[in-house]
Amino acid sequence: MKKLVQILLIGLGFCLLIVALSALTSRPVPAQAPPPSVPVTVVNTTARPVPTAAQGTTTVAGTVAITGTPIVRASIIDTPTVNATITNTPTVNANITNPVSLASGSLSNTASTPLFVRDEAAAGRHPFVVESDNIPGFGAQVILPTLPSGGGTAVIEYVSALCTERAGITLDFIYLITGTGPQNHFILTATGTGIVNPANNAPFQTEVWVGQQTKIYASPGTPVQLLQEHDNGGCLLSLSGYLIPQ
Repeated sequence: MKKLVQILLIGLGFCLLIVALSALTSRPVPAQAPPPSVPVTVVNTTARPVPTAAQGTTTVAGTVAITGTPIVRASIIDTPTVNATITNTPTVNANITNPVSLASGSLSNTASTPLFVRDEAAAGRHPFVVESDNIPGFGAQVILPTLPSGGGTAVIEYVSALCTERAGITLDFIYLITGTGPQNHFILTATGTGIVNPANNAPFQTEVWVGQQTKIYASPGTPVQLLQEHDNGGCLLSLSGYLIPQ
């Protein structure tokens, strides 16, 4: 037992000796100098982009896609007044897919690009009514009207006439003649026969009249005559119709 205590005391003595020696030989370690500065180059590539923050006005190129449904909340306190000034008048180039060529006579009228038209030959667009005084022994004559632009066609739609004949003569028809040569003859049905006052109309006491719907085509400005077979006291002639532009 005494030997064990001796051994422990000897070991404790060695430990105290080592601690004393280390305290005497320890000295402060100087601080390490910082490493020298090295220039760094940052490369912003597509594969490894570097995040940046926009400064001032930024131009956005390419297509900007918004994923999802954005929610926009706007609060307008006062309605602003915006004054716009256009410095350069824009030029608009129109592409006509179906051109209309009147010179060549080709018209392209489709459901997607319809052409707006109007009936130039409509009876109500250029109507006319002409009337003549009676010409004793001849009948009557009128001149068809003309268009300001010239040319075209005159359409006679209705003929009415009142003629006097010698007493005792009954007529079944009357001639309507258009043109001066060559002439076109049209036969109108005489519908009325009566006795006129002999004191004022002798020797022409028989009255004949015509009221007939027709469809006679003639050139504007053409003379139209009403003739009878027998000696007569003249006629009152009235024509109505319309003009068709050329």
